[in-house]
Amino acid sequence: MNGVVQYTPKSPDSRWDGADPRTGQWTLDEATAQASGYPFLRERPPAAEGIPADVVVTDALQKTMASCAAKANERVGKAPERLLNDIETAGWNALDGAPEAKKAIADWRTCMAPVGLVDLPADPSDMPPTSVVARPGQADNPGVPLTNQERTVAVADARCRAQVDYYGTELRLRAQGELTAIGANLKEFEAARAGYQEH
Repeated sequence: MNGVVQYTPKSPDSRWDGADPRTGQWTLDEATAQASGYPFLRERPPAAEGIPADVVVTDALQKTMASCAAKANERVGKAPERLLNDIETAGWNALDGAPEAKKAIADWRTCMAPVGLVDLPADPSDMPPTSVVARPGQADNPGVPLTNQERTVAVADARCRAQVDYYGTELRLRAQGELTAIGANLKEFEAARAGYQEH
């Protein structure tokens, strides 16, 4: 991209507060809830990455950038992503209907009952409800101001998730699903792993 356009690569650390450093998945713990409520509702300073906002990407520039990307792929090769994506999907699918997941969610709802939310979601992943924030926050358009009510609910939510081992249950089920998928495609998995090592 040198000589074509100024481009700043995305930093591996440019994730929302509360993201698990190992999995990259968003999680809520009590310290984060106390400090920031639900962090994905907060605005963050824009990162200096990608193409500067004042650069007009013309068709010609887009074509040149695509050519640069193609040359980079030729040089370093393309990572064997498809099977690994399928394995990850199998992990998420393992959560659907799993008794352990249902129990963790039911226990979480029981734990959250004393908070008194009239619109308590059926699943922790749908927190917070509209009774807590004026409007649902969007990762691409955040900016909901932090209120005492949100902080109180977020802290209770974090405590209940920890009490019922919500994240631990989710990770164990996902791991079981992924291992099952690997076992069913062991030869392809070993080939993909070798491909990544070579890549």
